[in-house]
Amino acid sequence: MNKKIILLYLLLFSMKVIANEYINVEKDAYLQSLVIPENVLLYDNSISREENFSKALETNRFMLEIWRQTNLDFLQKSVFNTALIKNQDEKSIENIKKNLKEGKEIFELYGNSNSLIFTWCEGEKYSFSTQYSQVLSSPIINAGVYVIRLFLDSYVYTFRLSDYVTIDEQNDDFDSLTKYMYYKKGQKMDKNRGLEQTQGYYWKTKNSYFQFYEDLQLSPQNFPSEYIKSFYITRIEIEDSLRKIIGTKNSKQESTTNLRIRESAINGKSIVTIQEGEKVFVITDGVKDTIDGIKGKWVKVVVPKGSKDKDGKIIEKDLFGWCFDGYLE
Repeated sequence: MNKKIILLYLLLFSMKVIANEYINVEKDAYLQSLVIPENVLLYDNSISREENFSKALETNRFMLEIWRQTNLDFLQKSVFNTALIKNQDEKSIENIKKNLKEGKEIFELYGNSNSLIFTWCEGEKYSFSTQYSQVLSSPIINAGVYVIRLFLDSYVYTFRLSDYVTIDEQNDDFDSLTKYMYYKKGQKMDKNRGLEQTQGYYWKTKNSYFQFYEDLQLSPQNFPSEYIKSFYITRIEIEDSLRKIIGTKNSKQESTTNLRIRESAINGKSIVTIQEGEKVFVITDGVKDTIDGIKGKWVKVVVPKGSKDKDGKIIEKDLFGWCFDGYLE
């Protein structure tokens, strides 16, 4: 793998954030309760960016960078979509939040990437937005980037979760995505030679990226790449931790009985029955229902790997399915 070239690209891609204030999570007044998943490498500001990226590559972990800006710095330094934010009068935190809540792409994108906002979480006092970025033109660099912006009092915190796997060489995870992409041999990544000569993975069509994105969000249980599903789950875990900070309902809920997880709502085929007390992440609300006199709704959930089924057997990988939320608390 040509790691030096990938690292150079990542350094150039990320240099915009160097001037921002990286924070110590354990000492930060707001983020002391933040839980960092085990498969995440928290950016270490005491070493160089190249060393951070090398560690992420070597340990095959996702990189999480966290920095903060004052509201004024955020408004002055962010590059906004001029079609939506036309003048200085529109550069206010409340207007930015309003646009994000409506799902509008208010930020200018990097290079050939595309960004889709798919989450807005409103708490009692604070809120956060989540968006996903991916390279549209070839070659594909990695599984993408999740950006979460947390709006607190006079600060905006930015969380950048990145997949830094090198994919100029073939690998099983990306080879499993033949529905969306294909691998082409050629030169190792070198911008000077032109992208058409660059070795790596390419989207099959211009619409392949959007299908990839939709399938990952809507039908993750059918997604063939465990690595990319893990990336998706990690984002959910970080969001769930932030829910505690903004004072809204936590999406990780506990089963009050042995709970059957189904392929679809109501009459779907059973995937697994988890033990009473096991926790699931709720990611989508479904239809309302009443079961055994209990009113509730069907919800799409993630059963995290390491959970136990009703017989005490360890569940080896993240499972996606539906359950009745009347048996969750």
